[in-house]
Amino acid sequence: MAPRRQRLSDTISPELLREARTRQRDEKWLSSASTPILRRYHGKYVAVKNRKILASSLTMNGLYEKIDKLNPGMVLITKIEKPSLLVYVELH
Repeated sequence: MAPRRQRLSDTISPELLREARTRQRDEKWLSSASTPILRRYHGKYVAVKNRKILASSLTMNGLYEKIDKLNPGMVLITKIEKPSLLVYVELH
């Protein structure tokens, strides 16, 4: 008999799975955000949580400082390059 294959959900905590799903929703929301919203953040790094932009900065260090003060937990960080192009980094 073959050994039982372990599912990903068996090895990852429910809290981490919830956070990952939230980041996916945030990414989808940001990808579909209107041009005027994105234009305001053009060239900036932004922190997103629960489909809201919590903070922005021209530098990653500046954004980290703002995030540290807010202490929001896990957030989606991305740089708004162009209204139609997003580059993101997830913090764990």
